[in-house]
Order: sequence, then C-alpha cells, then structure tokens
Amino acid sequence: MSSCSSDRASAGWSVVRQASWNTHFHDVYFVNEQNGWAVGDMGVIVYTDDGGNTWTAQESKTDIFLRAAHFINGKIGWVVGDSGVITHTADSGKTWSPQTSNTISSLYSVHFVDEKNGAAAGSGAILHTRDGGINWEVQASDPDSVLLAIHFTDANTGWSAGFNGSILHTTDGGKKTGVGR
Repeated sequence: MSSCSSDRASAGWSVVRQASWNTHFHDVYFVNEQNGWAVGDMGVIVYTDDGGNTWTAQESKTDIFLRAAHFINGKIGWVVGDSGVITHTADSGKTWSPQTSNTISSLYSVHFVDEKNGAAAGSGAILHTRDGGINWEVQASDPDSVLLAIHFTDANTGWSAGFNGSILHTTDGGKKTGVGR
C-alpha cells in the first residue's frame, strides 16, 4: 500500500510544507498563476509570489482561526475567520488591518465583486459591505444556520449555501428583510 504523500505526487500533486507553519490551512486563494495566499489556524497567513515554490508568512495581527480569503487583484483582499474576524490588505498582505464585523459569529466565506461591494457568511450570519469593509452590516442572523459559502455575481445578485441543504439568494444585495430561500 502506498502512502498518502506518494499517492498525491503520483496523481500530479506535490506536497509543499514548512515545519514552521504548524497549522491546519482552511483556504487557499490565487489571483493568478504566481500570487496566492493560504490561511489557517492561529491567524496564519502565508503568501507566494512564485507559483507556490516558496511561501512567506505574513503578520495577520490575530491568533484567531482564519477560514477564508478573497482577493479582487494582486493587492486588495480580505480574510475572515472565527469570532467575526475580518482583516483587509491593500498591499498584497505586507500589512493587514482588522475591520469591525459587528458579529462574534464564525465566518467561513468571503467574496467581493469589486473594491467596495462584498459579503461574508458564517455561523448564523450574512454580512454585507458597500464601502470596502469600513462598515459591515449584519443582514441575516439565524443562530441555527451555518453558511459555508457565499458568492456574488454583481453588487446585488448573490447566493449563500450551508448546512441542511440551505441555499439563500438575493437580488438586492440582501437589503430586504428575509433573504429568499
């Protein structure tokens, strides 16, 4: 029987690992073939600018578990995680700045359609911003709902999906009370 590492390599996958990371990664996001980020436990963010051959740790300024990343280009991006953590960069992650989410819910997904319009989803909450995350509005709150993914096609049209077959849809950026199911 072959090992897991060997199986991945034979299927065209290579293992990239650094002992110093000492984390579980929850998401990886690439904006092109060269530039990408991975986020994980204890606030770990790592960055590559050479297609994943080498990775550099970035200072997230948190030790909270980070769950998802989204970038709109090679410089501007957001990372979300447990306890409502949202952090933002405008310089490829050289500096990360916390944003106030107005929730303590774990956030599992984040998506932006441009520099201003974005949303995050998680445990019992959907958040929306129209100013790049300066202000986040809690649009939906259901403590029994866990939403694991969110995606918008434009500033108004979006979907979120999660546990128990939940799929939520909006055509007005989530403004109306009672997001459609």
